[in-house]
Amino acid sequence: MKTILLFTLSIFYAVSGIAQFGDQQIISIDAFYPSSVFSADLDGDGDYDILYSSQNGVWWHENLDGMGLFGNKNLIVQNTEEMSTSVTASDIDGDGDLDVLSTFLDGSPSQNGQSRVLWNENLDGLGNFGGQRIITLNAYRPTDSHAADFDGDGDLDVLSISRGDDKIAWYENLDGLGNFGTQHVISTQLVYPISSYIADFNGDGHLDIVSQSFDEGNIAWFKNINGTGTFSNATFVSTNNPNYSVGEVIGADLDGDNDIDIVAVLKVDNRIVWFENMDGNGDFSDMIIIAENIPQPNVINASDIDNDGDLDLISSSFINSGATSEIFYLRNESGLGDFGFPNLITNEIQYTTGVFTCDINLDGKLDLVSSSQIDSKIAWYNNNTLGISENEIPNYRIYPNPTNGILYIESKESISQISVYTILGQLIETNQNTNQIDLSKAESGVYLLKIEDANGNSQTHKIVKE
Repeated sequence: MKTILLFTLSIFYAVSGIAQFGDQQIISIDAFYPSSVFSADLDGDGDYDILYSSQNGVWWHENLDGMGLFGNKNLIVQNTEEMSTSVTASDIDGDGDLDVLSTFLDGSPSQNGQSRVLWNENLDGLGNFGGQRIITLNAYRPTDSHAADFDGDGDLDVLSISRGDDKIAWYENLDGLGNFGTQHVISTQLVYPISSYIADFNGDGHLDIVSQSFDEGNIAWFKNINGTGTFSNATFVSTNNPNYSVGEVIGADLDGDNDIDIVAVLKVDNRIVWFENMDGNGDFSDMIIIAENIPQPNVINASDIDNDGDLDLISSSFINSGATSEIFYLRNESGLGDFGFPNLITNEIQYTTGVFTCDINLDGKLDLVSSSQIDSKIAWYNNNTLGISENEIPNYRIYPNPTNGILYIESKESISQISVYTILGQLIETNQNTNQIDLSKAESGVYLLKIEDANGNSQTHKIVKE
């Protein structure tokens, strides 16, 4: 595997690449020290809105026109004694719209705050939210939380990561309506965990968990043993190197072999690394260096930025005590996990705390959203990836769109392959030498349809599964 070595004191960036991003487009400069950013369709109008956590609560901005024109911020939840550390959106109560899941940690002792994991119901599917519903008060200083079906009963349970008590735990959604049971502790083996990712690492159809130890430099995953939420002890992927100070850790198929590898940023060691899932069973390789001499990288995202069917990486550096940050992407050159030099996206931020990708302007390409703390900024960047010009590729008729089952394609040219990807670039369905594809088993949402014809032309379209 190729190791990227950067010889200058600052990051050397490639001046050209397949994916190119536009100028920074500011959503807010009044986010009050945001800690994370997420994108989801909160008002049910088919485009991506923005939500973020901050020191004065959780807020969202409506995508007014589906093209990236955002409205003023709207409050979801605010606790004056605590600061919010993470936010995501999921259908917690199973009513077909997206609710908001967040974590709050206590401030100084004088503030009398209390750590908590909570959710807010989307009352009408239009982004009007109810009051906070506490999931637990028994996770001390939580920094990360996600919703997933750990026990296989068809509803979304909740995972929490709390650095104050070294605890990784989950909470059962007892009735599918967002009423949660007691805390199930998965592990306290990792010291100061701050990040997690949920994926099926051993290919058994059950959702496992990977997390890390910021202080000790450990990375470990936990097997969902029987698909009912009983987890194994930690299986260590990387151990006992405090110089690593592992920041964010994620799962992604970097080498295109249809299993989930592990990617991490090493904040003190100034590296971005990955560990190959060697056999699809969760047996991981030694550390593979993607990039080094990256000043204190602290976030990581895997997405198909250049629309070539494999997963690239987005990260950020931390320079001059955060006075300057640089967000960049690393292109997966071969689709096998060999990465090129960093390509600069922006340096108009101060201390990046989150990067997220989604199709903000619905043009079939993944744009970037960022949160940065010192400048209290939320911003987005248009993906200007160049493809074949419209007059060089055939037009297709795609119907019905939205669809609830079979999608048909009319073309003057013979179709060689149809592929459907999630908005994050994960392949979910493909057909060859046919003009239709069955999406009846796909979850509701927005997808990308890639059509390739017998002449080697290709085109990507946004589709909606009802």
